[in-house]
Amino acid sequence: MKRIWTNTGALALSVAMAASAAAQTTYICRAGQDSKTAQCREQVGAKALSCSFEKGAAWLISPEKTDAAGWIAVKAGDQALSCRKQELAVQAAAVPQLMPAASLAALQGDGLKDALNGMTLAMASPAVFFDGGAAGRGTPTASAAAGALTLAAANCTPGVDCPEEKPRSKPQARPKCTPGVDCPEDQPQAKPKPKPQPKCTPGVDCPEDTRKPKPRCTPGVDCPGDGKEEGGSGQTPLPPNYRPRPSEPPRHFPPYGDAPYDDDRVDVAGYWRQSRDFLGSPVRSAGSWSQTTGSASLRRGGSETDLKQGAAYTARLQSQAQRNVYALHWRYVGRDCHPDYRDQCLSWEIQYRWFYDGVQNGTASFLDVEVEFQDGQKLLPWEKESFELLYDGSRITLRQTDPAFRYQVRGPMVDQQNGRAAFTLTQGARLLRAPEASKVSLTLVNNGGLKLVIDDSRTEFYDGETLEVEVTVKYKRKWYQKDAVVSQGVMPVLVRSGANRSTFNVSASQGSGTYYIDSWRFRRAGSKISSDSWIRKGGGNSATY
Repeated sequence: MKRIWTNTGALALSVAMAASAAAQTTYICRAGQDSKTAQCREQVGAKALSCSFEKGAAWLISPEKTDAAGWIAVKAGDQALSCRKQELAVQAAAVPQLMPAASLAALQGDGLKDALNGMTLAMASPAVFFDGGAAGRGTPTASAAAGALTLAAANCTPGVDCPEEKPRSKPQARPKCTPGVDCPEDQPQAKPKPKPQPKCTPGVDCPEDTRKPKPRCTPGVDCPGDGKEEGGSGQTPLPPNYRPRPSEPPRHFPPYGDAPYDDDRVDVAGYWRQSRDFLGSPVRSAGSWSQTTGSASLRRGGSETDLKQGAAYTARLQSQAQRNVYALHWRYVGRDCHPDYRDQCLSWEIQYRWFYDGVQNGTASFLDVEVEFQDGQKLLPWEKESFELLYDGSRITLRQTDPAFRYQVRGPMVDQQNGRAAFTLTQGARLLRAPEASKVSLTLVNNGGLKLVIDDSRTEFYDGETLEVEVTVKYKRKWYQKDAVVSQGVMPVLVRSGANRSTFNVSASQGSGTYYIDSWRFRRAGSKISSDSWIRKGGGNSATY
């Protein structure tokens, strides 16, 4: 028993049918709600055919009217239609009736029921289908008068919310080939599915095929030949709209505004060009006025120097007003330039700058200055001292750059009417400077034994003071041995005027060989005319014992 649901407009019908033979062909007919035609579909397993007829017309299928070509006659009212079927053998078919009961009786009178091989045809009016049925939903009831089986109306819409009936026979296995591609010729040729449209544009936003080697150059740009050969830079050249630096001045110069000032003098530097006005004269600008500083140096020295220890010195100082003059220059400046060729850019602009072009002098003023020294002590023969006078047009200054004494300065005493000024310096305490490095020497000699000889050339000036000499004496061993220290320490010498030489014995503990002064230094300890800072002398001579 197989249940078939049929939907024709607002009618729903279930037909019970039985087949006496193994081969069975089922016809399912549907009519759309708004359609004027209905379709009849033949279903045999996965095979199906369809035919069309007028909506609402009664129709019957007569399996006995199958001709030799495989066509099945379909009667729909007064019209005769036919549908093509796949199998010629049709044992039984159940034909639902969509006409009222009166019309159905007329068809039965023609002997159509007997021609269907004893199949039971269920007939009922629409009122019977949609009254719910006396026996309940989906339960067939028997009609004793007609001897026919009547089915109750279904409370669902077939194909929408009605459950599908499972087929009795097992579904045929799906073919293991692609119809129309690799199936044998006896298989039906299925219409190939259309290829899906690509989701990207090849060559634009599609991912590159990694199986293909990437080109090392851009075809048609930097690839040799037709672009198939390897080689090239692999870089697309920059756009060809770069412009070289213009060689001629522009027709109209933009305003220079607040151009920067540069104190370097530029005549021709790079691409700078001098700006000129409409008369052809250079465009210049002057800075602010400033006063130059007039200066003079006064130097004094002892008897052993080439200077004198004078009592009074005079100098004329000049101070003048000056300002810098700048000339305006311009040049082309590129924007978005070529990375390899800076003289080729997408656009060129004008840049201005003021470069130093000279000095403009103003009014000068003069001042005569006299410096008087009131000395209580003379400078040492090797001593020098210096002073500097500065005049900026309004003020006069005396600066002690390297004095030998602490001077007390009085002044300046300025006579503006006559343009004169005076300073008076009075000596104070002596400033202790470092002693002369060249006036003390140390020598290692072998004179009946190893001895260190100290010579002091300034004993008359340091009489009664102490000279300290620190020395390290070493014995020279073989090249792969470390030299041995034989004497190290400070040797104090009491300085006496006229006694310029002092001698100290050195132990020759290493026996015969070469001894040498590794390093030494000296200082005037507690001196009244020199500082007590150490004077480094480095290494000394050697002696053989």
